[in-house]
Amino acid sequence: MDKKNSLEGTSKTDKTKFTPFPTDTTNPFLAKNSEPFNYKNTVLSKTQKGHTMSVCSVAIHPRKPIIGTGSDDMFWKIWTVNQS
Repeated sequence: MDKKNSLEGTSKTDKTKFTPFPTDTTNPFLAKNSEPFNYKNTVLSKTQKGHTMSVCSVAIHPRKPIIGTGSDDMFWKIWTVNQS
């Protein structure tokens, strides 16, 4: 691919609006060790219906009691977790 075709359809002023790629940095959390979750002592206390199809992704906030889920039903949801 030559340079002319890669910028086709852009004017000369549009070329300066591209955001440059950030420089590579080391992930600061790679060296951090954390305790594995002790799942053997857990008990199911509640279930919550929220998605109509299977959940395909889960993200847990590291400090706040918040969980985000994404589902095949094309919805994402934010959940708060009771800490009682």
